Amino acid sequence: MNKVFAQGYDKVIVIGNDCIELQADHLLLANTNLQINDSVLGADFNGGAYLIAVSKSSFLAKQFAAISWQTPCVFKELKALFSKKKMSLLPVLNDCKNAFDFKKAICKLSFSDGFKNLILSLLQKGINVNYYKKSQVHYEYKSLNLNKGSPFSL
Repeated sequence: MNKVFAQGYDKVIVIGNDCIELQADHLLLANTNLQINDSVLGADFNGGAYLIAVSKSSFLAKQFAAISWQTPCVFKELKALFSKKKMSLLPVLNDCKNAFDFKKAICKLSFSDGFKNLILSLLQKGINVNYYKKSQVHYEYKSLNLNKGSPFSL
């Protein structure tokens, strides 16, 4: 965050990569709320945060670095850190720390039933992925590097 602020940005939105329930609407809401608040936080059900948005004037680098990252205390500590400033909270969402979390989240998404069932069956114990015929499951790898430039503003 310090590097982004040093580039001249006044507000930063950071998202986690393990929250498959995160939608564009959540990002737009975070951006809107950050225009009138000093920070915006999105909690996950495991005590972490899937989204942290903060203005440059409210960012305290040393205190931020002291957060107990990768623990169930992250959200509570972030909320305490920003408690003396104007803060907005987003809805609590599921993140995916294990197969159980992934199953809960995948059931809420709008995939076709067949595709959803295929994904869920791959998570079952003892199911070998190679069991499925190649014609039924297609994997395609595309290399995408979306981090080629400066952060964009919404």
